Amino acid sequence: MKRFKIEDWVDYARGVASKERKAEMQKLLEEGCEGSQRLFQSASLMTEAAQVLGKTEPPSGVLERAFSIFEQGQYKAVSRIPLSEIRLIFDSMLEPQLAGVRATETLIRETTYMAGNFLVSLRMEQEGETEVMAVVGQLSNELGAIGPVSKRPVYVYQGEKMIARTITGENGEFQMEFSKGEPLKLVLLVENPEKRIELDLVPASAKKMKRTPDETDR
Repeated sequence: MKRFKIEDWVDYARGVASKERKAEMQKLLEEGCEGSQRLFQSASLMTEAAQVLGKTEPPSGVLERAFSIFEQGQYKAVSRIPLSEIRLIFDSMLEPQLAGVRATETLIRETTYMAGNFLVSLRMEQEGETEVMAVVGQLSNELGAIGPVSKRPVYVYQGEKMIARTITGENGEFQMEFSKGEPLKLVLLVENPEKRIELDLVPASAKKMKRTPDETDR
């Protein structure tokens, strides 16, 4: 049975999945696939929350309590998974870009990393020339119960400044929006042993530099 990632279900919930993929995912839901139903439910909640939060200004008291939970820079006290243990196993920027994709105004980059015993899947998206980037991701444990993937803090830093934060959901999924810039770093805190995963985020606009099928090495 084909498995879809959380970012695929987010596309499905947003109504932007391709016709073929939509049909496959709908079939899984109709067949009662529990894993697919859980991911679809999470993706639907994430999409609805993002739409509501984008139009809502949270009360100052809520922000103060959130800041007290996620203190800026707290991740620095946690040991980092060595860069030698982090492998990029998929990057859509390295694949030939189809003509139809090149024409779209939405700039998208998808990556998958193996970091120690964890798998991190990311989808970075930027609409046209806007200054806002969106990241949808999932933290999963592919090698056994080494540590939890739910309720794990996730941060985005621009240099030394924290610009976005959230926590992972039941299936390790997360979603954030923030202003684009360089350098950007994604930080995930994982446990048992307590460590952090650091990943550099290349702005989605970098996809403009991706080689197309009609280009050759020079």
